[in-house]
Amino acid sequence: TDPLLFAVIFQGDLDIWLWVGRVISILCAAGILFIVGRQTFTRALFPIALFSTLILVWDPYGFYMTHARYALPDIPLALLVTIIMLRANAWLKNPRRRQLLLIAFLAGLAVSTKFNALLLLFPLLVLPLLAQTKITAYLRRYLIIAAGLGLGFFLGSPAFLFAPQVYHHDFLFEGHILFNTADALDHQWLLGALWQTDPLLTTLFILTLLFTLIRHSKEDMLFQALAIPSYIFLTSLDKKTATYIIFLYQLLVIKTTEFLDILRCPFPHFNHMLSEKILK
Repeated sequence: TDPLLFAVIFQGDLDIWLWVGRVISILCAAGILFIVGRQTFTRALFPIALFSTLILVWDPYGFYMTHARYALPDIPLALLVTIIMLRANAWLKNPRRRQLLLIAFLAGLAVSTKFNALLLLFPLLVLPLLAQTKITAYLRRYLIIAAGLGLGFFLGSPAFLFAPQVYHHDFLFEGHILFNTADALDHQWLLGALWQTDPLLTTLFILTLLFTLIRHSKEDMLFQALAIPSYIFLTSLDKKTATYIIFLYQLLVIKTTEFLDILRCPFPHFNHMLSEKILK
């Protein structure tokens, strides 16, 4: 996504690089499906996990069908966000410096992929607080996060170091498109767009969000630290495109799996038996 790198590459055969980008996007979509499928089958009863995985395969909102076949950064960003949030959840159970540095590095790489990944700053700021440690440890962990973010971002967008004016021009251009009018603050349009496409799945996602607010575990708070600012930001844009929420889509599916599994009553041991067979 480095603008100067693209300027050099696109002087050559554009078609070849577009196909390379499409292949990368498709592979990232397959990676998301694999990761989410593995997560659902380890968290829920087999029929529930299968249903949640099929949501991504079925893709009722058309997110993957729209983006995975194009050389766009949305699908790679969604894969990075999924990995970051899952690793952050694992870090809460076993806090280690190297893992925190890796999480921050991937977040910096995600920001270099698409700048709406700056919303990852919210869960990264909350992450050390959820670990509940000494003040000196907080400061050390925030320094690790800052170092990882910088390293990941500059590795993904090296032109920012020697040609920041290119980014400044693009920021102004994108800002004019995304924040063009003063009456853009309609926080209901995104829910309305999703509802028109698939009201049942949208209702399920809303119930899942309420479930995370009620259960309020550390993982839920980390998810909320990304989901709530993302919703506010995306619904504040003048350019109203529901596909901007794609980087949250996979995480919502995983949370929906947990929500549905909580509601189940019968066959408590059936989950582990079938899940173990699938994951072998």
